[in-house]
Amino acid sequence: MKLCDQIRQLIDQARKSGIVERLIFGGSFITATQEPNDFDVPVILRSGTKVSRVRPEDQRLVYGRLARRAFGGDIFPIIEGSAGLQEAIAFFSKSRSGKEVGLVEVIL
Repeated sequence: MKLCDQIRQLIDQARKSGIVERLIFGGSFITATQEPNDFDVPVILRSGTKVSRVRPEDQRLVYGRLARRAFGGDIFPIIEGSAGLQEAIAFFSKSRSGKEVGLVEVIL
């Protein structure tokens, strides 16, 4: 399956779940890399979401191994409004070499 199809599936699953506020894509997928092979995405969960109580069909939105198998990318679940959110945005806004890079936000 192509990466864009996997991302489309991730967005569809996130939208249907009702627990995801937005997705913030980073990594080689949104850079000038001609053929990225994966993506990195903080999954911003609605405030009050309890990861341990997520429905079985939505677990691949909050557990990294399940997400990688299902969607081909790395996810990082973060609760909306948490201190970790700003840290994640700062982290994903830089390449491995420290260069500023853009992010793509998908608001659900």
